[in-house]
Amino acid sequence: MKRQDIIDEAKKWLKTPWRHQGRTLRGIDCAGLVLNVGNDLKLMDYHCNDYPRNTSRDHFVKHFKQFGIQKEVPERQHGDMLLFRDGIYACHCGILDTSTGEEFIIHAYHLRGTTLRERLVGELLSKMTHCFSYKGLEDG
Repeated sequence: MKRQDIIDEAKKWLKTPWRHQGRTLRGIDCAGLVLNVGNDLKLMDYHCNDYPRNTSRDHFVKHFKQFGIQKEVPERQHGDMLLFRDGIYACHCGILDTSTGEEFIIHAYHLRGTTLRERLVGELLSKMTHCFSYKGLEDG
């Protein structure tokens, strides 16, 4: 599996409405997007929806530690899973797309009400807290 395969799979979810703990094309949340992409590509077999919308401490992050490979945020690569804080703790995630040479994030975002691809700049960039790679990638 290559990193671009992750992006191609994530793009299939673009314009899917946002729905907390959703896992279908009728509605999906940020974690559902990351999990569905990984599960659909057979990079993991992980299912969960035991997280509150506004998480505390490392409750959200602990799931990523179970199925991903943690790395330093500055080492992020195309196809990595990025986590973002809202307040103090991480509670949002998306997939990094650098296919055009610029950093974009593919994410299901409650503030936009949909799944979209947008530039990773400004507030999103400043709220980035963690980075994880999917396991089993051919190209690192």
